[in-house]
Amino acid sequence: MPFESVKLDVRGAKAKKPMPHKQLGSIFLCIVAGVWSPSLGVAQLPESGLYVPELDVFDQAMQNFMQTNGIEAGVLGVMKNGNIVYLRGFGWRDHTHTTPLPENAMMRLASVTKPVTAAGIQKLIDARMIDPLDFAFSLQQPAPGLLEYDPFGGLGDSRLRSITVQHLLTHTGGWDRAVAGDLTYREIRIASDMNVISPPGRVNTVRWIMGQPLQYNPGTPPCDNNGNPPGCYAGTQYSNIGYLLLGLILEQESGMDYISFIRRHVLTESMWFPASEFELGRTFPADRNLREPWYDEDAAGINVFDPYTIPNFVRRPDGSWDHEARVGQGALIASAVPLLHYLETYTVNNPNIGAPLTQRILRNHGGSLAGTNTLARQRPDGVNYVLLVNKRNLAAGGVSYSTQFLTGFDAVLDAGGISWPASTVDGTWFDFAYGGVEEGSYNRPYNSMDDLRPSNVGSFSKVRIKESSSRWTGVIDQPNLRLMTLKGEVATIGL
Repeated sequence: MPFESVKLDVRGAKAKKPMPHKQLGSIFLCIVAGVWSPSLGVAQLPESGLYVPELDVFDQAMQNFMQTNGIEAGVLGVMKNGNIVYLRGFGWRDHTHTTPLPENAMMRLASVTKPVTAAGIQKLIDARMIDPLDFAFSLQQPAPGLLEYDPFGGLGDSRLRSITVQHLLTHTGGWDRAVAGDLTYREIRIASDMNVISPPGRVNTVRWIMGQPLQYNPGTPPCDNNGNPPGCYAGTQYSNIGYLLLGLILEQESGMDYISFIRRHVLTESMWFPASEFELGRTFPADRNLREPWYDEDAAGINVFDPYTIPNFVRRPDGSWDHEARVGQGALIASAVPLLHYLETYTVNNPNIGAPLTQRILRNHGGSLAGTNTLARQRPDGVNYVLLVNKRNLAAGGVSYSTQFLTGFDAVLDAGGISWPASTVDGTWFDFAYGGVEEGSYNRPYNSMDDLRPSNVGSFSKVRIKESSSRWTGVIDQPNLRLMTLKGEVATIGL
């Protein structure tokens, strides 16, 4: 039930004002400087989010990493023992450098979508709605399969009949993109072959792929560095096709659209963040979430939505693929917060990707698209962290930014000596005296509880109230909220 009248008189303690990064212990400085060395005289990128003095080394690591690589928009979130203790944005939301990037920015996750999809599939397996040994396709096998699609042009390979859900989860379905290319990005050719409008959509893409040959026997394990086990496959097994299929299977077998299922069963309200913290991304800038930055890659590609009108070139992040058709394999956008909760709850990579987390070991999953690089990392010491940046490494043979960051940031964490704070930093921010542009971030908070509407702050949300000289008095009719100041929780409504 709503409170009839909630009077808030908040005079919480201030966080320390951010200063130029203080002198840190020599071991931290050595590690950060040894991995990332920005050019002298480079201006510090804007920072957003609640400053955490104990974790200033993380600020310095991000500044050095981004400046060294010329990255202009990034978010780092860190969780320790189930609490989000660090959430900061760095750089700019826009390419003209007029608006700093907020700490609650949402970015394309690229392949970090896949662990979320896998968790959804594991939920269906746990509910006995599907079995990991179910065949992916219904192609007149003795046991029926799941997806009843007609292969375009006839069945391209009889081995398609033996592909199972487990093969899709573990990237052993028989597709090698190093040999055949990534067939999920053949929108224009598929549409032309099938005589349909480009882009052809998910189902037509799958039907066309079913008419193509596989590169190895489904279920063949990958080879290790010594060529074992016997009979293994030494090629590239990582497959977007498998997770495209898993997204379709999840929707078909659950009877729900992808995002609704994930919100209800995987990244749920019990984790205490708004459902609006993740959604399916969009292809064109005009359709994107206002919290997304620009995606920093100017290379041109053919517009798959209008390939035959000249000029038909667009910036690659803005129409050279059908982002809406990446459901299951790479379509999600999110802030760092839901991914941190994912890492505390589920297994982020194989073996057992998407299963409930039962053993904390070093695991991670990365993602890359034109203008995007992402990382979700689980560690055995109770630390999870998420990196989101708006650029990928295009240097020939270059190491991905996510791999570079993992190496350097793990070194900082492994050095020890960090004084972990007990307080949390996540939530939607309010400041009753604030008069600028509102978006619920720490630096651009909402200024009235009247902003507590589902489009801004959903149920089961943390509402964080900054110190203010102003008061707000009124009725809160939004259920299931935690009201918090910098000193801690004030009240929980609706539970």
